[in-house]
Amino acid sequence: IKIVHFLSSPFNDGFNINLNDFVKELFEKAQLNQKDMSISAGFAKFLFYVKTQYSPGNYRHIQSHLRTLTKDLDFLDITMFSQVTNDLLFELCNILVERGCSAPTINRRIQLLMRIHKFLAEEDLLTPYNFKYRKLKELEPHVEMVSEEDLLRILEHIEKYLCTRSQLVVMMLITTGVRRSELTRIKMRHVDLENKQIFLDDTKTKKARYLFLTDEVIELIKGCSLDNVTYLLEDENHQQITPNAISMIIKRIGLALDIPKLSPHKFRHSYATILLKNGCDVESLRRLMGHSSLKMTIRYLNYTNDELKQANLKFNPLYHLEK
Repeated sequence: IKIVHFLSSPFNDGFNINLNDFVKELFEKAQLNQKDMSISAGFAKFLFYVKTQYSPGNYRHIQSHLRTLTKDLDFLDITMFSQVTNDLLFELCNILVERGCSAPTINRRIQLLMRIHKFLAEEDLLTPYNFKYRKLKELEPHVEMVSEEDLLRILEHIEKYLCTRSQLVVMMLITTGVRRSELTRIKMRHVDLENKQIFLDDTKTKKARYLFLTDEVIELIKGCSLDNVTYLLEDENHQQITPNAISMIIKRIGLALDIPKLSPHKFRHSYATILLKNGCDVESLRRLMGHSSLKMTIRYLNYTNDELKQANLKFNPLYHLEK
């Protein structure tokens, strides 16, 4: 800046330099020193990192978003990361809005693009860039769960009609809140029936935690043929059961009992909501659920108006003052 001021000052009569040419030359040199990478190469490097550091479910989720991002950037003729600027984010946001994407989806994709840029810059592959993206306002996510009435019907149904292993699948979902993918990866050597717990080392967040077992679940585990198995849940060929197989078990139960859109994750929501409503503190639930932050856990505090009314009557200061 001082050089430019000097060149443009009236005291500069010793140099015969055109100011515009000088600034242009500086800019061109800065451009030559800028580190850059193609979108395809950058996405591939980030995906490799995700594959080695996160769960298969996380990898597939990010891979799916990157497929869509690649198409959108191709449409905008964006092939290099140096073209990813604040103006580009604004344009991309408008395209996604016009397509009818939800605010959470738009925020997730744009933040993913910024995250990859930051990752590559930290790897010294890109020149850092100061992104300024204001997230679109998101509505509070609606937590879908299985009603307590339907849970009772399901428990009665599985006892009558399902084999021991399928019963174990459903009971684990109901009583531990475990994720579907995590359930398939439980290793038999980590099942501790004496202490009524399972050490879960392969989780979505890559943070190990314990699942605590009820007596009913322990009896189901004992009832399964567990000789020479690596995983708690294996098929008749000793192959690790897949997440899709678990979904099919739950889907068949939903069809049999006329419970629409029954899914494994709804049991997880039910587990969290019922624990909270019965007095479990939020921090304990966060650790039981394996959430990385309290923000994820607080979503389950969706009490009905009647429940709030009862809570007010039960805990109202008037009834707890010493008289």
